[in-house]
Amino acid sequence: MTNPLDPEAVRTRTLRQVFEDGVEEIYLGLVALAIGGFYLVCFALKEPSSLSVAESLWLAVVMLLIAARKKVKRTYVVPRTGHVVYCRANSARTVVIFGACVAAFLLALAVWRSHIPDLRPVAGLITGLLTGALSLWGGVRYRFPHLNWIGVLALLLGIVTYAAGANTAGMVWVLFGVGTAVALSGAVRFRNFLKTHPIVEARHG
Repeated sequence: MTNPLDPEAVRTRTLRQVFEDGVEEIYLGLVALAIGGFYLVCFALKEPSSLSVAESLWLAVVMLLIAARKKVKRTYVVPRTGHVVYCRANSARTVVIFGACVAAFLLALAVWRSHIPDLRPVAGLITGLLTGALSLWGGVRYRFPHLNWIGVLALLLGIVTYAAGANTAGMVWVLFGVGTAVALSGAVRFRNFLKTHPIVEARHG
């Protein structure tokens, strides 16, 4: 039995409510599709100048998705549920930790690049394992059963692409499959959210 006054329990319940509207899932699914599309274009292009253009377009798409997510939240979700903001210190700490992990990974990649084995044959399998584990963690942590099914789908796609010898293309197929499933799941949840959550009218006097 959890303590209702436990800050971590309150944060968990709040984050669960944040994901109930489906907007975050739509956003994450579209980002996964954008990443898959970016790699697909990179595989097709060989010229460095063309790759730079593709990278710029990908960044523009991601920035557009971020802006659209904020707009949808502000227009459709906040009037129905209100708005919760967490302490800035926690957010800043999370960003610093994430940035430090990325920097450490890039540094290790640069130093030990020659000793890293060729992971292209298992690119799809690794992507499936990572996205599957993340989805299963979210499903268990926040009690969203549909995320467990998406996690299983990601694992199956990773295994299938590895068995088919898809190499780096397997990563793209996993991203496309998982991204489509997450975006569609979010769209269904968002539609149900709009039906079951009327706009909260402000009362005065």
